[in-house]
Amino acid sequence: MKNIIANFIDSVKNMIKKRNIKYGTATVLVVILTLGCFWFVTKILGNFNLQYDVTATKQYSLSPQTIKIVKELKEDLRLTAIVKKGMGYDRFMGELLKDLAKQSSKVKIKVIDLDFDRTAAAAFKVTDYNVTVVEMGDKRKDIFEKDVVNAYDRNKEFKGEQAIVNAILTVSEAKKKTIYFTEGHKEKDLEDIKNVNGFGFIKQLLLNDNYDVKSVNLTKEKKIPEDCTVLVVAGPQFSFGTREMDMVSGYLDNGGKAVMLFDPFVVTGFEKLLGTWGLNLDNDFAIDPKYYLNITKVMSDPGAPIPEWQNHPITEPFIKGKIPVFFPGSRSISDMGRKPGRAYSKEKLMMTSPEVSWGETDLQSLRVEPGPKKDDKDIKGPLVLGWAVNEYSREMKTEDKDKTKQMKFVVIGDSDFCTNAPAGIGGMQGNFDLFVNSVNWLIDEGAKISIRPKTIDVRSLQSLTSTQWTIMFIMTIIVAPLIVIVGGILVFLNRRKK
Repeated sequence: MKNIIANFIDSVKNMIKKRNIKYGTATVLVVILTLGCFWFVTKILGNFNLQYDVTATKQYSLSPQTIKIVKELKEDLRLTAIVKKGMGYDRFMGELLKDLAKQSSKVKIKVIDLDFDRTAAAAFKVTDYNVTVVEMGDKRKDIFEKDVVNAYDRNKEFKGEQAIVNAILTVSEAKKKTIYFTEGHKEKDLEDIKNVNGFGFIKQLLLNDNYDVKSVNLTKEKKIPEDCTVLVVAGPQFSFGTREMDMVSGYLDNGGKAVMLFDPFVVTGFEKLLGTWGLNLDNDFAIDPKYYLNITKVMSDPGAPIPEWQNHPITEPFIKGKIPVFFPGSRSISDMGRKPGRAYSKEKLMMTSPEVSWGETDLQSLRVEPGPKKDDKDIKGPLVLGWAVNEYSREMKTEDKDKTKQMKFVVIGDSDFCTNAPAGIGGMQGNFDLFVNSVNWLIDEGAKISIRPKTIDVRSLQSLTSTQWTIMFIMTIIVAPLIVIVGGILVFLNRRKK
């Protein structure tokens, strides 16, 4: 028995001494050591938030507004995604929840696979796939797959970040803010989502931002509702009466907020009120032959200017993102200087190009082919198409003793820019964002400004051009194998020399 053991040990020693075994063992040890180093480094780096989003649309990066909202949470926020693995939704939503959790210790996340843990899902009373439950305290809001993914084009947009932020605002805000749209002067229809001139799309965006949206007829109500957070005057086609204007003036004097959208060549009744802030509604139609909507031959109109942004919190996201808007028929709003007796600021939001634009004052000339011509009666450019006015705080205490009422309003010389029509024009989401951002600025909801859905960047081989196909064929079928063959020949020849 001892001889057998001794012989076995000798055989092992002799085997180890062999050259190939020695090198093989060294190779295995090097591989094990390398893998161990990778594991160790991964563990160390896992404790740090080190990542870089290389996607073209930054689809894996949170917006600064979202980060701000999450970092300012006062209570624990519970986010639970109930998903079906492998459907895509679980990956995008799971990554989003992880990113949110990295921003604040108050964010608690959980992902439940409905197929494998129906008991946990049942605790949330959820029986469908791909539902995200947002909870804070005893408040809850459910986000469904249809709220974040386009059912007809799953590769177009993922609105998970936007939906979760809106849900966070819903469960964290003590009271909803109410936006009132005036009616009774042929304003844009708030309920119309089918026709191009309706405001149904804007209403839905405001609802998504956790606002209540209602209509008010000042002639019938005889007052502006007490719960009015922002009053919107959306393109009246005839003038407000004296009593109505007294209500609006009193509302603003008491620290109210308003968005006013006025179309060209319409007497609105607001002329005197705006004059008290040094603004004049010009009777003109903005023409800008340099920067205007020019998508197709049908949609090519110098009377639909694409203005240049001016610096302001409302326009900041558009300037940074280089996002345009267009105004399909706008009047200019000129500056008449400062009026004494009020402490306020007024800032330009957007202007037409300075070189060639003008305000056409002859409505008939707009219908003459081949188009309007500039003359001495017209208003010289550049034209200001929008203003933001902000009165400095006065001693008008609100229910919150730490805050004072502060009058603010935005006035724009067009109401068509945010109707349903731009929804059908690719790349014109900025038109709606301008309106919603204006509302958010008025009530100091800066965190809500411009939280845009992420576009999922899908690169398909079907989109390659013939030249790209040729290059790919040469590189993969010819060049890559040729490199391997040449490398092998060189190694063979080098060994033969030795």
